[in-house]
Amino acid sequence: MNIGEIIRTRRQELGLTLENIGDYVGVGKSTVRKWEHGDIENMKRDKIALLSEILKLSPLTFITGKVEYKTPDNIIPFPKMKKVPLLGTTVCEESILATENIKALINADESLNADFAISFRGDSMINARIFDGDIVYIKEQSYVEDREVAAVLIDGEVTLKRIYKYPSKIVLHPENPLYNDIIYIEEEMEGLRFRIGPKSFYQTNSRGAYQLYRVVRNFASLEGDELVYDLYTGTGTIANFVSRYCRHVVGIEYVPEAIEDAKVNANVNSIDNTEFYAGDMKDVLNDQFVKEHGHPDVIIVDPPRAGMHQDVVDVLLRTAAMRIVYVSCNPATQARDLALLDPLYEVTSVQPVDMFPHTQHVENVVCLILRDVPKQPQKADQAGEDTSGGIKPVPESEEL
Repeated sequence: MNIGEIIRTRRQELGLTLENIGDYVGVGKSTVRKWEHGDIENMKRDKIALLSEILKLSPLTFITGKVEYKTPDNIIPFPKMKKVPLLGTTVCEESILATENIKALINADESLNADFAISFRGDSMINARIFDGDIVYIKEQSYVEDREVAAVLIDGEVTLKRIYKYPSKIVLHPENPLYNDIIYIEEEMEGLRFRIGPKSFYQTNSRGAYQLYRVVRNFASLEGDELVYDLYTGTGTIANFVSRYCRHVVGIEYVPEAIEDAKVNANVNSIDNTEFYAGDMKDVLNDQFVKEHGHPDVIIVDPPRAGMHQDVVDVLLRTAAMRIVYVSCNPATQARDLALLDPLYEVTSVQPVDMFPHTQHVENVVCLILRDVPKQPQKADQAGEDTSGGIKPVPESEEL
């Protein structure tokens, strides 16, 4: 079938006359008749475009001689599809797209800018027209604009909230007045941003905390290639604060929610040389943990007021890192722990930080260096000679 025959056949299929074609294209019926007899050499482009419209054919038909039908305006072509991971409601791995978290692979429009999807549960976002059972497609990214709806990880579960950003806090807002906001405080130090959740520990004196962490970093004397353990890491503030000055940091904390904040803080600050573990310090920190994660060059400890458990002290002594930086809010328990570390470590620097002005409380930072020769316990001299190295106890009558 030549082009002229295509024109005639298509005109007859649509029930059109020569006059109908001529009037639409802007030529006489004799010209249309010539086209149908194959005389189309002088057909101009604008005439081809109009002819293709009235005959509902692709303009390529009049060039190639192969019938190609024009898609009707009221028909939307089926989009190209791609597979997108559908996550379960609970996420158990550090990577949200870990295989264990993927419930199924579902079809999505190829043009959709999404990395994964969740099946939303509940009614907390009904005012955003997101309902129970809806499939929500999500783009994975490290930054969320103010007032955007975002997928957030709360207690190991993925959910949706509208994000409101303020100078010193972030509010996760449910779009349902029956639910309360979730508020996270946000602090900034040397360009690093730290998110602190409701169950996470953070120093209440922000300016004082910055000075405290500077002292810790100074006492750590990092040169860039050290493996650092940050024990009682909290939200990872110290770990992330010193991370740019060492090779790698391993943080351990008892509160799981604080560890999740520590991971978020590392992510939002594009820090990739930290890792965090949740659990009771005396159970997590053991010889096997050190074997698996590497022998630390520097250990930073910032325990609660009760100080360190004896099992933790024993691991520190067996590990024998070159340097320990001990931060304490209770000098009494700190002194007790320093005495336990004394056989292997020498105190070289002490720096109190006045975190709580107009009170008797301070944060005390102590730097300990591994002794060249372990200190031997002193024995009483039977002959009564002075073996105290010139240090004598003060008689009770002379005590202040």
